[in-house]
Amino acid sequence: MESKQSPFNYLYFGFFLGVLLLLTTSSIYARESLGGSQLFFFLYALGQVLLEVALLIAVGLIIQR
Repeated sequence: MESKQSPFNYLYFGFFLGVLLLLTTSSIYARESLGGSQLFFFLYALGQVLLEVALLIAVGLIIQR
């Protein structure tokens, strides 16, 4: 049987996503001057982190071809 490999490394990009989310969360919630807008900045940063990881996956797939 031929095993089909995944086009990208789930472990690497999952770890990268986790580290970026951890850094973002710790940075946002460490600032007390944001007040009630912490949730807004967290959601904005979450979208940015997901976009960055998705773009890195796309670039990796393009390079692999």
